[in-house]
Amino acid sequence: MVFRLQQEHLMKKIVSAIALLSALNATTSHAESEAQIENCRSISQVAEVIMTARQQDMPLPEVMRLVVDVEAETETDENVKNVVKELVKTAYKAPIGPTEESQKQYIAEFRNQIFLNCYE
Repeated sequence: MVFRLQQEHLMKKIVSAIALLSALNATTSHAESEAQIENCRSISQVAEVIMTARQQDMPLPEVMRLVVDVEAETETDENVKNVVKELVKTAYKAPIGPTEESQKQYIAEFRNQIFLNCYE
């Protein structure tokens, strides 16, 4: 039951983050640097959700199924789909922290590294 609730919560977060990322990807009217910051912030939020799933030891096939389901429910362009799938693959190559504190640190580091990679 708890695992199912975690999946539902994760799916809601992924839906929100992918929808925001798709919307930002389509906008070109903002100042370029402001739009880039918002885009990178959205990508880093998706990264945080995915790494949280990893640190909670959610099985990779379940996460990929959720991502595919979200993509089917939203109008997600190919670039966004590719970014999300790469985030999942990268997060699942990382170890699971041995303590809750180390897991939080892994999540924060992953989120910040993804933002930095995006912004550079």
